[in-house]
Amino acid sequence: MRVPDWMTLMRNTGLSDNDRDIIKYDYPFDTREQMHRMLTKLCERFGTEDALCKLLNGLQQMNLTHIYENLLNELLSKNIRIVEDEGKCIYLVKNAEQNV
Repeated sequence: MRVPDWMTLMRNTGLSDNDRDIIKYDYPFDTREQMHRMLTKLCERFGTEDALCKLLNGLQQMNLTHIYENLLNELLSKNIRIVEDEGKCIYLVKNAEQNV
């Protein structure tokens, strides 16, 4: 994923401009570390489950379907499913039985 796309995704997840700017300032030449720190901050801000929902919704909003589906499949492989309302993730269910 290109960096401008990443910044848009983080904005779509609800990570504040201030949080993003601080991380970019702290790690100006290390894009991977910026991404890692932003994901960590997102989890700290909203909790892991809500952060995952926000990430999934951000990916959908940007039409990054292939990444969305990869993340969704990874969650399903760990028996975690998403509960949606109007096509948006609202919460996760752990140890969920898969209904196929």
